[in-house]
Amino acid sequence: MFGFSSGELFIIGLLALVVIGPKDLPRVLRELGKFTAKGRAMARTFRAGFDDMMREAEVDEIRSMGSLEHMMTGPKPAEPVVQAAALDTLATPPHEH
Repeated sequence: MFGFSSGELFIIGLLALVVIGPKDLPRVLRELGKFTAKGRAMARTFRAGFDDMMREAEVDEIRSMGSLEHMMTGPKPAEPVVQAAALDTLATPPHEH
């Protein structure tokens, strides 16, 4: 935990007990826990916002790639109804006056 061995944590706890005192140590540890919880909540919020921005950037990138692909491949083929009408127009002989 935090790169401390159990022996080091024991020494830190013992020093805290001597410096802070047994009466105030629970209150100090409670405040430390609240501070840690607030820090984690802020980090979680930051991470969620960052992840949202990355998702939006990926979506924008995919959209731009789709529009580039459309520009490279040209327009989509005409609908079958339009194609059939064009074929009928070409198949009919021209009118003579």
